[in-house]
Amino acid sequence: MQKYVLLNISRTVIPHPFEQLKSIKENRVKLDQEHINVMRAVRRAQHELDLAQLEQKSAEERLKAAHRVHERTVKGFLAPVT
Repeated sequence: MQKYVLLNISRTVIPHPFEQLKSIKENRVKLDQEHINVMRAVRRAQHELDLAQLEQKSAEERLKAAHRVHERTVKGFLAPVT
């Protein structure tokens, strides 16, 4: 069998509606600024990722070219790579 406890609940103070509205607007401004900061960070990270991927692709192409030159050198061909 469950026991129930009766609580003495005092009256809560409700702030004035204009104060609530002011508080809501202040919170919205803070959240908007936080959202802007997060979106800037996301854009910056995406840009850095794009640049890193371009650099990786370039490095892979240079590596392939170096391997072709090495193969030709090992075989005794010193002709330019085309």
